[in-house]
Amino acid sequence: MFKVYNDKKKFLKLIDRCKDAKIEKDLETGLQTLSLKLPVTDEYLSIIDEEGYIETKDYWYVIKEKNYSTNDFFEVFCNADIEELKYSLIPVYDVIDLNVQQAMEKALTYINSTWSIEYNSKVANTVEYKLANKSAYEILESIKAEFSLELIYDTKNKKVKVYTKAGKNRGMLFNNELRLKTLKRQGQSYNICTVVYPLGKDGLNIGSVNNSINFVENYSYTNKYLPVYYIDEDIDKAQDLKIAAETYLNQHCAPIVGYSLSLSALPKEIELGDTIILVDKLKRVKTPQRVMKIIQYPFEPEKDKVEISNRIIDFSRMINHINTSYEEKIEYIRQNLKELK
Repeated sequence: MFKVYNDKKKFLKLIDRCKDAKIEKDLETGLQTLSLKLPVTDEYLSIIDEEGYIETKDYWYVIKEKNYSTNDFFEVFCNADIEELKYSLIPVYDVIDLNVQQAMEKALTYINSTWSIEYNSKVANTVEYKLANKSAYEILESIKAEFSLELIYDTKNKKVKVYTKAGKNRGMLFNNELRLKTLKRQGQSYNICTVVYPLGKDGLNIGSVNNSINFVENYSYTNKYLPVYYIDEDIDKAQDLKIAAETYLNQHCAPIVGYSLSLSALPKEIELGDTIILVDKLKRVKTPQRVMKIIQYPFEPEKDKVEISNRIIDFSRMINHINTSYEEKIEYIRQNLKELK
């Protein structure tokens, strides 16, 4: 059941039936999308427009596409309604000696919004940020990337749920005899490594904090000696460099494997980030995996799918954040000087 609103969030109509309605929940973005098809009639064409809104029982969406090419049905595509976060312009964001939770909460104090932070993470680092010309959403995503956090945006309750690792260990079996209808697998080990030699600023290594050993290793998947360099010239502390190298190694010491599952029924308690046990006797699969994406068909639950994987959220986000931190500091200085004039 969907409630349709115009661009001022004035209620227009209740839709209790449509075609090909699909909701996708993605752990990597922490956001949901909605797509559906409606009959090409004045009744529906007059209420569905880009930048209007659709509300479900647990989420708000903003309409981003309205497409038609036939006289039968037209397509509607919606993104998560995070407009208050995404379109809030913050000229200067300056944080010193605050922990991660406080830094995120401060980003919200710059904007006229009722959004809040629900902090479920174990990360308690003291942080320093000097950013300019960013939105609240960009700031939250920047902090997320630096500390490898997982964010879930709850648009219904206007909460940003912050996790070190979202989800629960359900201990739940998905197998041929129970729930599992079809199973597709994709796996690759192109970037696998078992030994990492980290190098920081001015040739910094980790020997001083790693028993005089300048590398970290992980042979949990294979005994092959597969060494790589991890170079980050922005890191000037050996302990920070070691943590970054261990994080990188843990994410690359085994093949990345992902599965797409068609289910006879999607358990109601399943959430993004949950760990389940996948069993397929025919394909000789028995492995714990995390729920990375949930695809639901509200009016056709028999079509529901789940995507699971052993991979951790893309580490490249952290690297990209670090690579741009210097430029962001320069922009902050420029903007701060402008504000003082």
